[in-house]
Amino acid sequence: MAPVVTHEFVATVADSIACRAHPDACRALAPDVEYRMREVVQDALKFARHSRRTYLTTQDVNAALKMRNAEPLYGFSGRDPAKFLRAAGHPDVYYVDDPDVSVASMLATPLPRPPVEVAVVPHWLAIDGRQPATPENAPPAVPARRAAPAKAAPAAAQVGAPPAAAPNKALPAASSGGEGATPAVAGPQPAGEEALVRAPLRHVLTRELQAYLDRVGAWLRHGLLEGGGALVAPSPAAADSAVLASLAGDAGLQPLLPYLWHLIGEEAGADLRELARLPRLMAAAGALLSNPALDSGALLHEALPPLLTALVARRLGPKGGEAHWGVRRAAAHALATLCARYAPAHASLLPRVQRTLARPLADPIAAPPEALHGAALGLAALGPRSVRSVLTPLVIPVLRRVGGEAEEGRVRAALAAALGGVLAHEAALGGAEARAGVAAAISAYRQRGGRAGPPRLPDSNPLAEAWREDFGAGKLAEIVLDLFGQDIEPFLPPVEGRVGDEGEGQ
Repeated sequence: MAPVVTHEFVATVADSIACRAHPDACRALAPDVEYRMREVVQDALKFARHSRRTYLTTQDVNAALKMRNAEPLYGFSGRDPAKFLRAAGHPDVYYVDDPDVSVASMLATPLPRPPVEVAVVPHWLAIDGRQPATPENAPPAVPARRAAPAKAAPAAAQVGAPPAAAPNKALPAASSGGEGATPAVAGPQPAGEEALVRAPLRHVLTRELQAYLDRVGAWLRHGLLEGGGALVAPSPAAADSAVLASLAGDAGLQPLLPYLWHLIGEEAGADLRELARLPRLMAAAGALLSNPALDSGALLHEALPPLLTALVARRLGPKGGEAHWGVRRAAAHALATLCARYAPAHASLLPRVQRTLARPLADPIAAPPEALHGAALGLAALGPRSVRSVLTPLVIPVLRRVGGEAEEGRVRAALAAALGGVLAHEAALGGAEARAGVAAAISAYRQRGGRAGPPRLPDSNPLAEAWREDFGAGKLAEIVLDLFGQDIEPFLPPVEGRVGDEGEGQ
């Protein structure tokens, strides 16, 4: 086998570095140089093989040299392949073309484009569970598509298949395992077109959360806790306090929140005449909304219907019962908590709730007294601003509808409490003019000894413009005091120097 490195090559290299080597020394050095070169190449091939490459790079050669404690090569990289030129007069000798570069030409070369300045740019990963289409976020994955058979629908019709059922709006039961899900096809597609296939998706719950959900569901339906565990109570009262304390204080219930709200809505809408479980449902809703660790902002469509239904339903429980008044008060309290927490983030939430509660008040002849009472309670729970802007203009039409029955007396008391809260708010937190106007109206009312008996309803509606900002608080107080008389006395704010107290304030 002919040697790769000859003594002539060694002599040529020695001449290039101004070293005169003896021919015998060149013949003795050539085999050793070839042996060392073969070792380096073999080690470099090992580096290339371990890098899962079939070609050799200069980085592999440098790694082999470093492994043998030899000085690596400089000036070459895998990105810039070296350009070898044939040496004149030596057909087997090659060298790298390395021309001299003047400093003037380097200074005349334009500078490269500077890199982008390092900065921190925040962006939203998800908003209400949806990924926004921003350049920083990866584009959503395109679901796979499959061709729908053109004759599948006619064939099914020929064999007498039942019509397509409406989509089940009920939330699927929580599962403790994530297997067995079936891909869903997004609706019927016309013949010959492609059908969109959605990836299977199932919410997985741990065994502990599944057991917790089962026991809370049993409590909502029957009022008792059965089985072993921490939430077992011997009596209904102990069960109520244990479950409500857990719903209002536990921080790990966020995975169960969709199922709990769906369960509350399902049980509330199943039978409104079953009054035994409605107080538990409203108490559970209030506990979930008061838990600071739970966020129901994405589940308002599940939380609002049972609360609004309990407030403005025409009848709750059996006819003639009295327990439904407490259910309506609990629903109003829970609705006020919901709006206080989530109305700042959802601009349309409070107006929608106000419109829903104002609907029975706007038609008091068609609405029963129970619905009027619930609507008044709900608006009063939302605060003085809602009462003044929505309830106050509708007070006189409702009072014309109210008679002397016990249910209608509750409606009158609810209206008096709501408007008394507005007067107390104006007297405590309003401007100087508003406070003075309310105080003057209350003092004048008490000086004339109040008013007893049925209200004197005006022919017109002087409170129709009460929602306006320029509607004086003193004028509002005069009209309200004349309408309700002694019914509003318990809700009036204290006024300094009241004349009604004999021997005081003089």
